Amino acid sequence: MRIRAWHALTLISIAILAAYYPALSAPLNSVDDVMMVNDLMNRSGFSWQDFLFPDSKSYYRPLINSSFILDRFLWNLETSFLHLENLLLHLINTFLIFMIAKRGSDFLNLKGTHAPLAAALLFGLHPINTEAVIWVAGRADLMAGCFVLLTVLCTFNYLKSRLSLWALGSSLAFFFGCLAKETTLLIWPGLLLAGFLASRVPERRYALPDLPLQKALIPALYCTFSIAGYFLIRSVALKNTDLGMRQVSTVLGATTGSSKAVVATSFDPVFLLEKLVKATTVSGFYLRKIVQPFPLNFGITEVPETYFWLGLVLVFICLFLLLRPSWIGWFFLSAVSLGSIALLVAFGGISWTPVAERYMYVPSAMASVGFVLAGYRALQEKAATWRFVSFGFMCGVLLVSATGVFQRALVWQDNVTLFEDTVNKSPDFKMAQNELAMALMLRGDRERALEILRNLDIPEFQVASLNKVTVWVEDGEYEKARNYLIERLENPSAYRRIILERLVMVLRNMSAASHEEAEVIALQEEMLHYLRELWSRTHEPFYLYRLGRLHMNMGDYGQAQLAFAEANRLFPEDSIYKQPSGTLAEALKTP
Repeated sequence: MRIRAWHALTLISIAILAAYYPALSAPLNSVDDVMMVNDLMNRSGFSWQDFLFPDSKSYYRPLINSSFILDRFLWNLETSFLHLENLLLHLINTFLIFMIAKRGSDFLNLKGTHAPLAAALLFGLHPINTEAVIWVAGRADLMAGCFVLLTVLCTFNYLKSRLSLWALGSSLAFFFGCLAKETTLLIWPGLLLAGFLASRVPERRYALPDLPLQKALIPALYCTFSIAGYFLIRSVALKNTDLGMRQVSTVLGATTGSSKAVVATSFDPVFLLEKLVKATTVSGFYLRKIVQPFPLNFGITEVPETYFWLGLVLVFICLFLLLRPSWIGWFFLSAVSLGSIALLVAFGGISWTPVAERYMYVPSAMASVGFVLAGYRALQEKAATWRFVSFGFMCGVLLVSATGVFQRALVWQDNVTLFEDTVNKSPDFKMAQNELAMALMLRGDRERALEILRNLDIPEFQVASLNKVTVWVEDGEYEKARNYLIERLENPSAYRRIILERLVMVLRNMSAASHEEAEVIALQEEMLHYLRELWSRTHEPFYLYRLGRLHMNMGDYGQAQLAFAEANRLFPEDSIYKQPSGTLAEALKTP
């Protein structure tokens, strides 16, 4: 049966939107999402520098930052719209996979749209991608994936048509992909391999024109200039304080035994062997997750050692594909290259979890095309019965995948359900237990939340360790909470703002519980001090509004009027605090 391209794209759209539909009503995730939205909502304004030079020392992802700023202006960071954007990005990426698979089919002289449709559906409905699609913070993987796939599509079009415009499009897509997420850099080896494949004397089965190596490598060459431009802009934006690259250097140094921090283990074969074993084990785990993704888990912290053998199989497969290069092998090797960034995270501990499903978003796209093209080509010479059985098998796989995506989207509809699921699958993951406690607190189940927090011991370098203050406040141990927070303030911390906010909260509770006027005044003066520091550190008008409320409670109406007036001037027009601050400023004016 002949399937037209627009029929295939319509079917893809219906399948993906139906499977992911419950995700549109999912709340913001307490990991990253809430903090990001609150930060953008409380800012009084934005400048062009906020788009190009985001306030980060670890990541340089201006396209992601800019997309959320635009969300702030366009629909005030409405949660359902944030989820819809992610879903539409995923749909666009699935369309791109359809077109890439179509071009790959052309290279292999495979006719029709059946293989591209199957590849697109396999990727679009792959359960391993639910985390990247439903988690708002996963937009980095979606957007980077979009530009990676555009880079590949433009490169393939150049190799087919020899038009330099396609090579330029490839380099531009590559550059913008780097500005979305660093993962994009890892498609560059794939571009080199594609040029090598295209420059070979075409075999009969490959429908490609004869192309000299120097011309076939033009997309990779252009992308090399894009890499240089990206690192130049990154160095200017992060002003020689690139903690992300420093972390990568540390991880690579530790892995090879060449870091100054591990002089004692330099050239230690046992040390190097341990790192190789871990890298192989993690690789084997990711290979299994791409082939069989269940059970899905938002908090993967450990990988069983038995996956080492599967990782070893992957190493031999890669060696075989390198020794016998082909277009089908190209997709698998590109998937491995793009997925290798996950090993840095596993070694570096620079993310929510050392192992995560979302890191396989782009690799799963390449692997899906490779699997389908390999299977479709193998079936070309088989009897009709084999093709019928294969069609039934593919339908079964897609049905199971779509059901898994839909069920996972239902889990993400409630943070309590999500983190209960995470804790059940990773019972030793303390951060997941903490997030479950916070979700229960928001739901109103304080007793269960406090029970979790009382039994939770989180290292003090993590911000979640501050949640023990909530328990002390609930138990009426205000002085203990206050002294602990003041002690944390005395040590340099990246969480100083959060510590100050907790201090204000504790002091407010102490003031409300005190019956001595002198003590209340002293506590209020201390609150003023910390609120002023919060204002000076952030310049967010919300802290001015809180200063005004506190001055007003203390009877200092002149200072309260000034704080409310300035807050009203700085609040954006759509802020819920703008009108109240203006009304209070007018009411407190001296006649």
